[in-house]
This record gives sequence, C-alpha cells and structure tokens, in this order.
Amino acid sequence: MQSPTASFPYSTQAQVLFIGQASDPLEKNPLTGGAAPPIDWNNRVVVDESNPTAPTAYVNYNWTCYPAHVVFVNGMKVYEYLPTDNSLFYIAKCLEQYYPKLTGVTSPVQVPVQ
Repeated sequence: MQSPTASFPYSTQAQVLFIGQASDPLEKNPLTGGAAPPIDWNNRVVVDESNPTAPTAYVNYNWTCYPAHVVFVNGMKVYEYLPTDNSLFYIAKCLEQYYPKLTGVTSPVQVPVQ
C-alpha cells in the first residue's frame, strides 16, 4: 500500500487519497491454480467544512468487489460495503475482475466536529 496523500484544494476542504494493492503469495487462485490475484483500491475521502458547525464527508471509491470495505471519518461511518457472497468462486471472480470493480461517490454524511 502506498502512503495516504493529503491535499487541501480549498480552504474548507481536506482530501485524502488511498491507493494500493495487496495479495497473498501463498494463496492460489481456485479458478486457474496460479497465483491469487490482488485486491486493488483507489479511494478519495473528502471532508468539507463549508459549514464549520456541520462538516460533511464523502468517499469517491474504486475497488475490487471483495473483501468488505468500511470508511469512518471522525468516528462516523460514511461508507460500508459487504460482499454478496463469501464463496471461493465469488472471491476469485471478484479479484480476477470478472465482476466489475465497485465505483461511485457516496452522498455527503454529516460528521462530528473535531
């Protein structure tokens, strides 16, 4: 995983970019018998304090459909994804990207003031 990268494009906004890839070299792909494919992610967490008494956060996400993902900002959950299946077949298909990556933008969620 690369180190998170923080930026402040506006005086009232902070963004943190998380990009990475991980795999287990000891695991085999049940579909091909080769090396297990990696988990990929590319996410940007945005905190907007345009209203300082009611800051909001949202996530731009792009990642493989396995495993589960959850994002908290200031203790508030702003995104959660739970896979629809935990079978080896589903996991392998997700990581081999037979199924599309999950991409999107969450709706802003009000987060506690820090």
